[in-house]
Amino acid sequence: MPDPGYRLGTAMAVLASLALIGCQEEKSKRGLEVLPDMFHSPAYESQQALVGTTNGVDDKGAPVKKPWQASLLLTPPAGTVSRQGAPVIPQVPEFASSDGLLNPLLPTTAVLRLGQQRFGVYCAVCHGPRGDSSQSNVAEFLASPSLNDVNVVSYTDGGLHHVIARGKGRMPGYAAQLDERERWAVVHYLRALSWAHIATKDIPQVIEAAEAELRLHPENAQKRAEIEQSKKLLERRAEMVELIKQGGDGHAFHPPLPGRAEWKQAVWPGFENQDQGGGHH
Repeated sequence: MPDPGYRLGTAMAVLASLALIGCQEEKSKRGLEVLPDMFHSPAYESQQALVGTTNGVDDKGAPVKKPWQASLLLTPPAGTVSRQGAPVIPQVPEFASSDGLLNPLLPTTAVLRLGQQRFGVYCAVCHGPRGDSSQSNVAEFLASPSLNDVNVVSYTDGGLHHVIARGKGRMPGYAAQLDERERWAVVHYLRALSWAHIATKDIPQVIEAAEAELRLHPENAQKRAEIEQSKKLLERRAEMVELIKQGGDGHAFHPPLPGRAEWKQAVWPGFENQDQGGGHH
């Protein structure tokens, strides 16, 4: 009969060998896992393609497994443009691409009043209240051009919006001070301001001379077009002057502030019709 001590020694030697084997730096097989839960659930990388198969039929009607593929990308945030999508048009694009932007606001009285008020706060300091840079304090700045100049008037609405938002030359951008609607309102006011100050004193003489030439040469289409354009210019200027008048002086708050009671008198239930002896602030 084997000695019990021999068995114990053999068992300890086997356990020691197993312990040494288990301490190897690298393992060739996984150990025994009890209740692994979800430790080994499939993990997908961002934008990784998810592939699989679905039941289908081939051209001959035989059942087959058809592969499919889908993107694991989560729902993109609003405003995301795909690589194959339309070109990105940010809120304030670069000047070269801003010419195609159209003013989304109509030149209503409320819009003109808003543009006038914002112009008086942020623009008139350097360009003057009339936009002609004629104020004494404005004259000290070399880079404060008249907004009624031909070069400025020739800007598109998108170009003016870009300059207001991003700035130009010494002028800083005002995107932080004026939101998008306010910037477009200022663009409308600049248009009205420019048209209201265009020198039109010579237009009646131009029309008179063109009409005299047209009487001598009725076939002169150039003079006829010149008369039509001159009359439209006068009408346009009159419209803009009227809009400026409707806009007020620009001192009113926009939107108007709600009325606030300066003081209130305490009224106790049952004594509404009796004098309470003065007001309480």
